[in-house]
Amino acid sequence: MKTTMKKLAAITFIAIIFIAGSVQAKGTELSALSHESIESSLQIENWMVNESIWETELESTFILEQDFDETLDLENWMTDESTWNKNELITEDQETPLQIEGWMLSENNWK
Repeated sequence: MKTTMKKLAAITFIAIIFIAGSVQAKGTELSALSHESIESSLQIENWMVNESIWETELESTFILEQDFDETLDLENWMTDESTWNKNELITEDQETPLQIEGWMLSENNWK
């Protein structure tokens, strides 16, 4: 009950802050025209149309080879069952049984 009241009070407080903060919000918006920049027209320069820069025959001058990974080898330890049967080495901890104490049954503690 106490935490519920604290949560309700916190939510109410936050809501009041949002309402109070938006009361004076009239006329504070900016027009979109003030943020737009006017770009000049694009101009094509010589290097943009120079064929020597954009050489499309470049692939023929280089020999492209695909890089392959070396094949993986299967080693003995990978297939050895003793490597993967680690359950034999793990022992489970024995828990002590639950002891019921007098204070656990007392009605005065649970009111």
